[in-house]
Amino acid sequence: MKPIKVISIEELWRFFNLSESLFCILGKDGYYSHVNPSFAHLLGFPEDEFTSKPFIDFVHPEDRTDTLGKLEEIQKGKIVTHFVNRYRMIDGNSRWISWMAILPDKHGDIYSVGQDCNEKVLLQDQLVEERLTKERSVMQATLYGQELEKSELGKELHDNINQMLGAAKLYLEVSLTDEEDTRTYIEKARDIVVDAIEEIRELTRSLVGPNIREISLVESIHDLIDTVLHKKGMTIDLKMKGISEDMPPNLKLMLFRIVQEQLTNILKHADARKVTITIELVNESVRLRIFDDGVGFNVKSKKNGIGLNNIRSRTQMYNGQLEIKSSPGKGCRLTVVVPWPLESH
Repeated sequence: MKPIKVISIEELWRFFNLSESLFCILGKDGYYSHVNPSFAHLLGFPEDEFTSKPFIDFVHPEDRTDTLGKLEEIQKGKIVTHFVNRYRMIDGNSRWISWMAILPDKHGDIYSVGQDCNEKVLLQDQLVEERLTKERSVMQATLYGQELEKSELGKELHDNINQMLGAAKLYLEVSLTDEEDTRTYIEKARDIVVDAIEEIRELTRSLVGPNIREISLVESIHDLIDTVLHKKGMTIDLKMKGISEDMPPNLKLMLFRIVQEQLTNILKHADARKVTITIELVNESVRLRIFDDGVGFNVKSKKNGIGLNNIRSRTQMYNGQLEIKSSPGKGCRLTVVVPWPLESH
């Protein structure tokens, strides 16, 4: 067995003084008895200042309670292998330091080794803040989209269905006073009520959508296309490439809603004759493209429209990317790319 080499005190002190780690010995009186040059260099205070004040004076005020709590644990014999707190610097700033500390013997001195982790902690804080900012942005966009949808629903009820029912009511009132044409007025009122029921059915269908858990995405979009074609003569070509029906229901519903929203936009504003819808799996992402040959529009002036805002908010909820290319007379090319499998959000 190879004999163990005994390290001299001089070698130990050389190691103590030359190490880039923060070495310190804390006496049971709460004062440092020794700190190495790296400790002093990092915080900027002279080495003798660390031994002339209670160690807690160098700890950031907000971290002192937790630090003293850890100190009590160490004094009871517990080895603290990871504890992070902030130390004040001579320039008034502070730095995050990660500690390992032990109480090796009954004399009460605590031996600690620290590592500067300031950049790591700040980076983690930045990532957390960026995530929270993104979540707030998505939530705001979602709520804004919901408010726009409510506003649009209110307009549909007031401007269309309310007027239709008002006209039906008027015909019924006239029928009560005009005995000769009573049947004619009642028939007109009936026809208007039938039209109003159909409008309400279409409005409800657009709000509720299909049960994607039970109906396939392809069938749902085909039903939507049939409804659109029933309203207005238009050619719609649907292509599905590499898409399976076992994708999560929330993703299928999101794709359906975007197709529904964009087809509604095309019906209302595009005056298009041909629409192409493609949903495909590309490089671990689901890509949805909707192209039309309609009148087009200025993308910048339309960026706050209800339809595009709804599509934008739905895309953001799944960490997706939205691209809209259009100009007057050139139709519109809408592309949505969503990570697959879904990223956490």
